[in-house]
Amino acid sequence: MSPPREPLMRVSGLVPADHLLQLQQIGGRDGVSCGLRLVVAAGLAALEGQSPSLSEAVDHLDRVAAELATVTGRRTPCGAWWCPSEAAAPEADQLDPRGDVIATPTGVVLVAGTSSLSVDLQAGQLAVIAAGRELCGPVDVQLLAPAVALIAPALLGLAAAGPGRRELGCGLAVERLGSDEVSITLQGLGPVVPAAVAWRWSAEMHGLVARGLATSVATRTALNRQLEVVG
Repeated sequence: MSPPREPLMRVSGLVPADHLLQLQQIGGRDGVSCGLRLVVAAGLAALEGQSPSLSEAVDHLDRVAAELATVTGRRTPCGAWWCPSEAAAPEADQLDPRGDVIATPTGVVLVAGTSSLSVDLQAGQLAVIAAGRELCGPVDVQLLAPAVALIAPALLGLAAAGPGRRELGCGLAVERLGSDEVSITLQGLGPVVPAAVAWRWSAEMHGLVARGLATSVATRTALNRQLEVVG
């Protein structure tokens, strides 16, 4: 904090109660007078054009976001790789060959060795590569949501009941093969991963659907507002 300019002149005035509380918080241990001096100085600097403009601040944040989007190695809270851009994708040798999950803003990829199961809502596609074969099919968030809602109950049921299979919808299924192995398939084809990785995949699939539904609602709301304006 910069020291106040001398000499200080005494002034008096009235401010709303909420402003007084803010001044107290800004001044901290130095009191309301300090908070008032800081606010007045900032306001005068802004009026004189000495403070960065809002557009400059937004540009700075955009540059920081662009830099962060290229940072590799970041993880989501459940342990999946987080890739906000292609530049942030992990290298193949960084992936756990037993099973790993890669999450993007519009997709989730489950990988285990040379097998993979991917969901890409931007492209509207479900795809699997395993056993030298490749399958794909169309999907959107409305179709995917009911299937994703069944993943956690299916894994819980299999954990309690032992080996078995649960159909999820959209051609997806989970199957418990042993004490710690789960097969996650599209039309019967897909990777086999440890149960912990299956739970990680479940968490990221729920996150993907949440993001997709939020985007869908925002798009519809914006469209309805435009139609109201036109109408």
